[in-house]
Amino acid sequence: MSILDPKSTISNLCKKGFVKVDSHHHVLEFWYEEKMILHTRTSHNNQDINDYLISQMSKQCKLSKKQFMDLANCPLSHDEYVKILKQNGLIISSSAVLAGDKKEN
Repeated sequence: MSILDPKSTISNLCKKGFVKVDSHHHVLEFWYEEKMILHTRTSHNNQDINDYLISQMSKQCKLSKKQFMDLANCPLSHDEYVKILKQNGLIISSSAVLAGDKKEN
């Protein structure tokens, strides 16, 4: 069973480009090229993030559980995360859109 420390997880996700938005829960938004791509949340209580919540957060972040653990614990970098999101079609970079526009002309 996996467990994550909430403060470390939030801090590490912020280092990877997530932005913390305070609401009823801690909402963490991931932005890329001025577009909000996805969000995840953690509770305001400081209890450890348990296996169930890790699964939920990994789904919200569009990662496998192992990939999310790597993102939260730092082996997975911001650039690697963006690469995964691009491979899964969640991010289409503006350069790819511009290249597509040039092909049509």
